[in-house]
Amino acid sequence: VKSGKFCLGFKQALKTLRKGQSKIVVISSNIPPLRKSEIEYYAMLSRTTVHHYSGNNLGPRHCLRQVLRCRLHERY
Repeated sequence: VKSGKFCLGFKQALKTLRKGQSKIVVISSNIPPLRKSEIEYYAMLSRTTVHHYSGNNLGPRHCLRQVLRCRLHERY
């Protein structure tokens, strides 16, 4: 991601979803089911697009140029 803001992590994603600032949420396949359903619920309320990434949490970090492993990525 070369332009725009993004956040990593569950708590930050919930904060931006509640404020309605999110544009898209990317969820990896190894996120726990309860957290996944909670994110999907808040995304539905804020009318945010949810993308389910088929791989685990190691793949998207190369796109974001991050060293951290994260199950949830969000662009706002």
